[in-house]
Amino acid sequence: MVAAAVSAPQTAGGARANHSGRCPVQRNQARRAGTGQAQEERWFNQKMTALGAYQFSSDDLSAGSMRHEQVRLRRLKILDSSTHMRELATFVKDLRKERPSAYVPDFDPASGGVHARVLFLLEKPGPKTDATKGGSGFISPCNNDPTARAMHAFMAQRGLPICCCLHWNVIPWWDNKIEFDGKQQLDGLEPLREFMGMLQMLQAIVLVGKTAQRSWQRAKIAWPIDQIHCSPHPGPRVRAAYPELWNSIPNKWPSHADVDCI
Repeated sequence: MVAAAVSAPQTAGGARANHSGRCPVQRNQARRAGTGQAQEERWFNQKMTALGAYQFSSDDLSAGSMRHEQVRLRRLKILDSSTHMRELATFVKDLRKERPSAYVPDFDPASGGVHARVLFLLEKPGPKTDATKGGSGFISPCNNDPTARAMHAFMAQRGLPICCCLHWNVIPWWDNKIEFDGKQQLDGLEPLREFMGMLQMLQAIVLVGKTAQRSWQRAKIAWPIDQIHCSPHPGPRVRAAYPELWNSIPNKWPSHADVDCI
């Protein structure tokens, strides 16, 4: 899978990618209508049965479902025991030891884990991921915040079930501040490189927002260029300032037709 080194997404003029989310590779992406929760649940349970992992219901996988304690507890139950999550769970524990003053959320066990076909890389966890302060404790499109709900809706539009995907951040910790500086971005590069080495089944990477795109460039991770997609960030700030751009986000992502989800 490893190919020539991939430099950061740039515009045609050579500048770093901006809110337009343009990538150095332009390609036509097949479109597919949203699958609906019932079909997603079937996909997920097929995959989890193959992995010998816990099976979730469509309620567990719905937008905003992480606001419910029982949903979170079902996730925690399989976090360390499932084949697709074990290595990622250890990775998070190590990060927490290295940065005890911040909170590092877990990966979502309802995701594809190390078997994911599509990786969504965002910039930094938000307050709704911090389990010590009422958040879910997970990086998940099922979190109860505007960005997660947008991710969930856009994934449905592209026909991408949660079990096919994985979500992470180039700055992997929440430090009680939305803002971040260049040092935090640099500090996140080595964890990003280590993390990418665990994902041997990826068929597409989506760099969500210019921070993720810049970090990808700086990390100099070798990856096939035709698997890289770029999009604007689906957060409320982009939606308020650039509504047309925000609405275009799903069309910049791969669809279920582009990847082998099962």
